[in-house]
Amino acid sequence: MLEHLDFVIYCIEEYRWAHKLTGRQVLTVFRKYGLYEFIEASYDALHTYGGDSIVWNLDDYIVNHPVAVK
Repeated sequence: MLEHLDFVIYCIEEYRWAHKLTGRQVLTVFRKYGLYEFIEASYDALHTYGGDSIVWNLDDYIVNHPVAVK
């Protein structure tokens, strides 16, 4: 279970807004690339960033890590 659910929701909304995606599209991306787990593992650092930096970190993770689930 996600410990920081409120922060994960914030990240989802920031990502959705930045990339102009639907909620369903964002959830698909997060699941496909394991972003829920990345956010949980990186919470200590990520929660100190602003929305733009969070989106940048998520995009960077996607580019630099293999697809978690196909």
